[in-house]
Amino acid sequence: MMHLLNSAVMPQAGQYRLEAITTDEFGARLKSEPFVSYIGYPETAKILEALFGVEVPISREQTRLADGDTMLVARLKYRVAAPGQKGYVNPTAEDFEWLVCHYSAPQSADDGMEDCGICLHSSGQLDGQTCQYCGGTGRVPRGTPRP
Repeated sequence: MMHLLNSAVMPQAGQYRLEAITTDEFGARLKSEPFVSYIGYPETAKILEALFGVEVPISREQTRLADGDTMLVARLKYRVAAPGQKGYVNPTAEDFEWLVCHYSAPQSADDGMEDCGICLHSSGQLDGQTCQYCGGTGRVPRGTPRP
């Protein structure tokens, strides 16, 4: 799924690959498939609509990503100096950076192993001796019988 944002955010754990793209490439990607808008300011939405000829709904919802999602980011090159002026400035296309971000969800840590539970946590030691269950690694194959 493609998400349209006005800031480059990392709303959840995972890997993000962010790259700058041209205005033309941004527009082509925006038109290439349906997107969910997370554009929070009417002024930004108006600029995107005028530049690319697509409807950009206003949304203040939190961004939620799934593995393989893409974020198109129209980010101002500067911060609005006075917070009270947010939403009242009139930026132009030249005021934006055009970015694409690819998201990958974290890989499962399930390696078929579990904590030994016999030796002292991950030390692999049991009464000063190497643990016979885990061999000193602190991990055993899931389901390994232990006393």
